[in-house]
Amino acid sequence: MTNPQRVLVTGGAGFIGWRCARNLAKDGARVLIADNLSVGMPMPDMDGCETREIDIRDKSGMVELTEGFKPTPLSTWRLFTTFRHASDSAPMRWT
Repeated sequence: MTNPQRVLVTGGAGFIGWRCARNLAKDGARVLIADNLSVGMPMPDMDGCETREIDIRDKSGMVELTEGFKPTPLSTWRLFTTFRHASDSAPMRWT
């Protein structure tokens, strides 16, 4: 990829976020993982991924983070709502 997508993955230390970040990086995207580490999982260390410990409720911090990283605008967003188990998750598309 000559101009890789730049993707911000929030919750990237969690079960689903970590796997999304890993797969995006494998596909050649430049990935920034943002997580507040509130569930006790360590921040993943993966090639092709940058990491930042930040709470997404920190508006000024997230503005600064995205202005510095400049994620690629995406035409489709995928939201995974999670319940008690990953098997109970339901993908939803936002367009």
